[in-house]
Amino acid sequence: MRATRTEGTRAHATGPKTLAVAAVALALVAATVAAGHGLAAALGGAGRLAIGEGRPWVAPADPPGVPSPRRTVTVVAAPGLDLDLLRQLAAADPTWRELLRNAAVGLMTSHTGGYYGREAGYLTLGAGARAVSGPTAGWVLPGDQVLEPGTAAGLFDRWWPPREAPWPGAAIPAARAGDAGAARTAGAADDGLVPVVHWGWQALRRANEDLDHPVPLGSLATALHRAGMAVAVLGNADLPGGPWAVARRGAVLIAADQRGWVDLGLIDGRSLEPDASFPGGWRTRWEAVLTGWAAARRHASLIVIEAGDLGRLEDLAPTLTPEGLEAARRSAGARLGRALAALQAALGPEDRLVLLNPAPRDEARAAGETLLPVATWGAGPGLLTSPSTRRAGLVVNTDVAPSIAAHLGAPPHPAWVGRPWAVVPPGDGPAAASAGSPGGALDALDRLDLAMVANYQRRAAFIRLFVGAGLVLCAGPLVALWRRSRRLERWSRWLLALAAFPLANLLLPAWPTGPGWSWWSGAPSVVLAAGLALAAAAAARRLTANPVAAFGAVGAWTVAVVVADLLAGGWLAQLTPFGYSPIGGARYYGLGNEYMGVLIGAAAVAAAAWAEGRRRQHGGREAGGGTAPAPPEPSRRGLAAGGTAAASRAVPLSLAAVALLLADPRQGSNFGGALSAAVAACGPTLAASLAAHRSLRRRAGAVLVLLAVPVGVGLLMALLDRQMGMGASHVLTTWEQVRGVGPEALADVVARKVAMNLRLMRYTNWSYLFVMLVFVYAFVIYRRAAVIRRLERRVPEAVRGLAAVGAGSLAALVLNDSGIVAAATTLVYGATLLLALVAGEAGADPPGRGPVEPAPRC
Repeated sequence: MRATRTEGTRAHATGPKTLAVAAVALALVAATVAAGHGLAAALGGAGRLAIGEGRPWVAPADPPGVPSPRRTVTVVAAPGLDLDLLRQLAAADPTWRELLRNAAVGLMTSHTGGYYGREAGYLTLGAGARAVSGPTAGWVLPGDQVLEPGTAAGLFDRWWPPREAPWPGAAIPAARAGDAGAARTAGAADDGLVPVVHWGWQALRRANEDLDHPVPLGSLATALHRAGMAVAVLGNADLPGGPWAVARRGAVLIAADQRGWVDLGLIDGRSLEPDASFPGGWRTRWEAVLTGWAAARRHASLIVIEAGDLGRLEDLAPTLTPEGLEAARRSAGARLGRALAALQAALGPEDRLVLLNPAPRDEARAAGETLLPVATWGAGPGLLTSPSTRRAGLVVNTDVAPSIAAHLGAPPHPAWVGRPWAVVPPGDGPAAASAGSPGGALDALDRLDLAMVANYQRRAAFIRLFVGAGLVLCAGPLVALWRRSRRLERWSRWLLALAAFPLANLLLPAWPTGPGWSWWSGAPSVVLAAGLALAAAAAARRLTANPVAAFGAVGAWTVAVVVADLLAGGWLAQLTPFGYSPIGGARYYGLGNEYMGVLIGAAAVAAAAWAEGRRRQHGGREAGGGTAPAPPEPSRRGLAAGGTAAASRAVPLSLAAVALLLADPRQGSNFGGALSAAVAACGPTLAASLAAHRSLRRRAGAVLVLLAVPVGVGLLMALLDRQMGMGASHVLTTWEQVRGVGPEALADVVARKVAMNLRLMRYTNWSYLFVMLVFVYAFVIYRRAAVIRRLERRVPEAVRGLAAVGAGSLAALVLNDSGIVAAATTLVYGATLLLALVAGEAGADPPGRGPVEPAPRC
């Protein structure tokens, strides 16, 4: 149909506005990229995306036929060590400054299987999976301790003989697990080293069997035993004597094998010395520990040392003055530095030394301060990273076991989810240059930690505001629609602001931080975000001619910023309240479920708005009437009706592009997000095929498409991920775990995701918003059918977009472990646009309640 003069005039008038919307999108993209570069420079390279950078922490394997030198790894567990103390020591102690000059440092997550305690952190390190602790965690005895029937080691061997393989497919040892290194441990008793046994190990194993993921306790030591290597443990964090008496021998939980056996150890009072000036009266006898370490190196490949002084202070902290506690912590830290210097000086060319804290104190965990310092020597200076996080300066605690096993040449356990470490250099810029200095890397990590903690602490306020506003702004129009109020259209601007809030949220990262910046990175930034959302909504209304175009502009701006940030390294995503949080530990790169849903919903609405504008340029009628003649009613009715050929493909093609972006392993491989976007791309077609007047054959075809599309996207993701090699994402890691453990591993993954979703549905505020948004769709479709039919005729491409949003939201709910979150953030774009369109159409209905109309065929 030829456009009339009125339509041509309108097209020329909307042209500059379209260019203005595009200009705003380009400006936002430029600002996003600039913000990413600014954050990278300010943080000294810490936190940047590091894929394929740096050098492996694991020493390379020797060529065939070349004798390989013996390697050792020494892990020093220092409970109570934090980043603040390390920075103080680096500034005041020359020994620490020299140590850190040659160290690779990072922040390590401290997530466990549910029980938050020091022992659970130790168990997680030794199991390579998030573990829980229990009341028997401290039942540790040296093997030569005499009990009434005999020695502890002798009784342990009688009561718990080895009768099982280390893991499925492995051979059952012919003798006890400790005998795997018998040749290496011969003569160790002459050095004062004896086996160590854990009497409560079986109870701990049973406690971890109840978790929704496999937890192979002792798998690190068992892997070393299979490779013919022995393990030793030295030191403790005991508080002997007095009313505070407690046995703290957590290092054994790292070094024990699947039976609870450690080959060699020195964990009793010989590793302690009395000191009346130190709180508690006892401190580590470093001379005895270092002597034991020198002896253990002749027999063991992995040596775990517990530097217990800071842990003892952590236990006694409630009884000490703040000044006395800090003075004692600095003294203990200085002695630890001298011991580490002695250990480092004696390292061989391929030996490794690791310093870490297994778990934060309870008060720090409650505040979100759960990222703990880790430092290593022997692999060169820099920032630690791993394929688990892909972030410079950030690793996870489940990386420790795979890193040690890979360096020592032991086979990995199939249930391990971590990946070996790598060392990357600092980034570019002045802050990155200072990160190469002894204390500079710690300063960069401290700035990153402050930003992540600030973002974590303000997260709840942002979510409450968004959910609360969503409930009010959806309930208000529904009540007005039920009452057939003439003032319904006044809600449109507020609904547009609600759709713009995720964009405003993303533009307010938690940086700078500190006391002087609380108005920016703290709770007051919630008000700033609300104001920015209102400003974005006002700009969209001013630059567009109708509600569909206004929502399309907000959607296009949101997509532009989300995609630009993702391609620029995800700086905004990791420092915004709706993004993933490394402190939460669910994701470290790519797009989290919140912004995955935002991207799908915003892309569908933006593409639908563009298609609707294109359709109008080819002779379509504008929403709310107009002088142009209406086009003939499309032959295909329902949610998928109308539009030119190019316009009708806009929504599916846009969402297909989103699916490919989310499937790309370089961008994070959001498995559930890619599948949800693929389903959303098919949403309009599926809605048309499943309509009531369609044949059974068409409906069956639609169901097959619904099943085939996710399967195809999943296979594509696996193929792309395999090309990444060692840098592959968690998708390939999960697949390898399923291949190694068996189908039960896949069942565990599905059960874990379902359990997470059900738990979130019960406790999260997102559930209220999702229920309200679903009710909006249901109420409008089934209680205001005449309005929907008018919308199908006047804005058919917008209605196709609404169908895509609905399909994507339902898919996100089913296919993601926190699907309720992704489903809500996806559906908010469809529900707000639907209410705004209904607000413009409902004025045609006479006032009063009126009869209930039948639902449309869709």
